[in-house]
Amino acid sequence: MAIAVIMPRQGQSVESCLIGKWYKSKGDKVSAGDILFTYETDKASFEEESKVDGVMLDVFFEEGDDVPCLVNVCVIGAEGESVEEFRPSGEAPAASSDTLIAKEDDNPRHVVPPDNPRHVVPPPSMEGGIARVSPRARRLAERTKADLSYAVPTGANGRIIERDVQAVLS
Repeated sequence: MAIAVIMPRQGQSVESCLIGKWYKSKGDKVSAGDILFTYETDKASFEEESKVDGVMLDVFFEEGDDVPCLVNVCVIGAEGESVEEFRPSGEAPAASSDTLIAKEDDNPRHVVPPDNPRHVVPPPSMEGGIARVSPRARRLAERTKADLSYAVPTGANGRIIERDVQAVLS
């Protein structure tokens, strides 16, 4: 019997997580305890382990995708089993707002600095000359080529978080 692997909820305020790296792909044999993939929230990174033995029947998301919590990420079962009933929304996953920003066009997004440099706010919290940035915000900035020097940190202790990068992009 096929078993869906869902995106875990890591805290009450976490609504989605970014898939980091896949360690298993479609068709691979999986044993209980094998690491399937890594994922991250605004504050931490985690590894998702398989709870069952079987074959990776399908993978619904790619590395870097922002996946809502409690949504099926992949399916493990016996070779040849159907996965259609496990597919999120019966089709490809709907893109979240930050994914739409990143994939609006094929060209990387570059942030144009404001005309008046007096409105540029330098990052207030620096560690060794580098602003403190959450892993999720850093990945979004890398994916969209956003310049973090224009981000206004709103996270705890002056940390740049995902919404700060989204503000730079808009």
